[in-house]
Amino acid sequence: MNLEWDTEYLLGQTARGDQYALGLLLERFRKRLEHMVASRLDPLVAARLDPADVVQETLIEALRKLNGYLQSRPLPFYLWLRSIASERISKTHRDHLQVQARAVGREQKKAQGQSNGSGPAPDDRLVSRDSGPNEKVLRDELCREVHRALEGLRDADREVLVLCYLEGLTQAEVASGLGISVTAVKVRLFRAVRRFQTIAPRGVGPEGALPRAE
Repeated sequence: MNLEWDTEYLLGQTARGDQYALGLLLERFRKRLEHMVASRLDPLVAARLDPADVVQETLIEALRKLNGYLQSRPLPFYLWLRSIASERISKTHRDHLQVQARAVGREQKKAQGQSNGSGPAPDDRLVSRDSGPNEKVLRDELCREVHRALEGLRDADREVLVLCYLEGLTQAEVASGLGISVTAVKVRLFRAVRRFQTIAPRGVGPEGALPRAE
């Protein structure tokens, strides 16, 4: 059964009050949302918070807003869930910054001028996980280089790259989510891949390597 057709069927049944269909509808995107959240959480936050917890909060909020969604259908269902998850991530980061600021204030009182040297860790999902324990230092350096490469992209290009390769959205989903055409998505993705390949370590990309931009 086609995923989109199946989702539409479940949405129709949910609108008719079918609670079983509602449960299936929310659960079918749970893992995908967890992957999305994991790719967006700040590493310092991720060390303290399981992405599954953010997704659970997302689904609870989606339940509260579901009737409004069913009446207007502003986005495809997954993209709507993703927008709620994005809001939860932003709130989580704001809360974390407040907690961190308070903690820093307490530490400064204990030891003025001391630092543990831990800044935000670069996203390591663009680096292969095949390396063993003895290669951790090399892998960490690759993560830093990948982070610098991502920072070297234009915001719009970086966003498309992340959506397509880290979150696994289709080009049509990216176009719908960003409010642009599929052609514009292809142009941005092509440009982002080429730029990334010129500044990232050779062979490094999502899941080990980005496709070559021809």
